[in-house]
Amino acid sequence: MDHKDQLRITIACNHFPIYGSEKPRWILGANTVARMSIITVVRNNVLGIEATIQSVLREKCDGIEYIVIDGASRDGTLDVIARYYDHIDTVVSEEDSGIYQAINKGIYHCHGTIIGIVHSGDILLSGAVEKVLSEHSEHPDAILYGCIKAMRDG
Repeated sequence: MDHKDQLRITIACNHFPIYGSEKPRWILGANTVARMSIITVVRNNVLGIEATIQSVLREKCDGIEYIVIDGASRDGTLDVIARYYDHIDTVVSEEDSGIYQAINKGIYHCHGTIIGIVHSGDILLSGAVEKVLSEHSEHPDAILYGCIKAMRDG
């Protein structure tokens, strides 16, 4: 496989070449515009999933894909996800062996050069996606990370 034909996926803005027989879904070139995939993993969190989905959708713009991986929830979580189905690019609901398998499943479905993970019950603050895309365009080989802002109900 020629170097130019290698599939390159950015995870936390750190480039890892991925080799395989599957035809690449997204090949990066010198003039690639940053595209971001956001993954939410959830299992039985009917009380937290809606705020998470709403926060991601508020930040979603052109070039952003949203993937929700559900671990076969049985508490009404899927009913909440279904209300936003038209705004989520990929939804997978099936049993898995835990959070890490769910995250890997989400990564498999990504097409972005940047992958962000927003767990169920967490929210993106306003402007977060725009900031990540801006920083990535200025520093494409940097590892980007963020701070957590703890919030309490009431």
